[in-house]
Amino acid sequence: MPIRPVIAVILFILVGIAALVGGFGSTGPNASVLGGGKVFPAGFGAVLATIPIVIVAFYGSEVATIAAAESSEPQENVKRVTNTIVIRIVLFYLLSLLLVVLFVPWNNAEAMASPFASALSAMGIPGAKTAMNIVVLTALMSCLNAGIYASSRMAFALAKRGDAPKQILKLSKRGAPIRAVALVTSGGYFAVIMDAIFPHKTVFFFLINSAGAVAVLVYLVIVLSHLRMRRELDKDETAVDRVRMPGFPVINYLTVGVMLAIFFGMGIKPETRPQLLFTIGTLGVVLSIYGIRKLVRRRKARSDDLPVASEVELGWSATKLTDPVVAPETIYAGPASTASAVSQSAPVDAPASLGGATAPPPTEVFK
Repeated sequence: MPIRPVIAVILFILVGIAALVGGFGSTGPNASVLGGGKVFPAGFGAVLATIPIVIVAFYGSEVATIAAAESSEPQENVKRVTNTIVIRIVLFYLLSLLLVVLFVPWNNAEAMASPFASALSAMGIPGAKTAMNIVVLTALMSCLNAGIYASSRMAFALAKRGDAPKQILKLSKRGAPIRAVALVTSGGYFAVIMDAIFPHKTVFFFLINSAGAVAVLVYLVIVLSHLRMRRELDKDETAVDRVRMPGFPVINYLTVGVMLAIFFGMGIKPETRPQLLFTIGTLGVVLSIYGIRKLVRRRKARSDDLPVASEVELGWSATKLTDPVVAPETIYAGPASTASAVSQSAPVDAPASLGGATAPPPTEVFK
């Protein structure tokens, strides 16, 4: 995260804490902070259904631990980065949103369109709305840049593995995957066009809910993978010391339960049900493509391993010019079981072949 948004969030927290105690002429928290006497005025299902949108805010932060794992001291850096991520989420996200909830009425749709600016206005800070909008725009541009970077590298890695078109492997003079970047960026342009065609914010909410559902799905796969790999590594007595997650496997099962509850919450809300179905459909398509590719590769590997004898028995034409057993001019045509199938030369190690003697039939060569 750039330093300017970080400073802005810290200043917002400090100003909010001062306003809570009566600073800047503030009257304190709004009266609707508890939703008219209810903690969950729209029901707990609404909370579960909106969690995917929340996850989008810090989705991808785990990439920092991947980079730390590739450093010179992976164990120490992974621990440090993991603790830092938790502190940042609590400080920059939870605490700042707590202040927003305290000062901005939850049922004021106009104020919630720009919650941080509305919160500063409620705190009595003049000109805060314009300044905060600039900061938010800067942070969004930073997120956009990080998203393009991560998505283009992912597309490039998929192409190297054969799971994406090879054409996007082209690099620029600086070594950047220029075609992968162009492909990812074109998706953003397509979203802008769709947003202009459909009603206001329809595409935005669809994308952000879909992205949140995919994020939950990705985290679910990570948790299940860790559950399996951790057990395998614990059985390996030769494994080196590594970073171990405390509370294993209880935390894994609790996390899986929460994520399944999130999907359930999305399913019972009509507003988020289409995004959930879209995510499930996307998962089905991806798994189908993976299964088909795995089957094709397995069949190709089997066909590449077929011996020459099997080819003759199946009736294929076999010309093995590099076969050390058969002479270069050896050609077999037609099924081996056909009576007219004869060899045009004998094995290299047969003295009779040097004198022009008649070669044995293929069935004798492959005994």
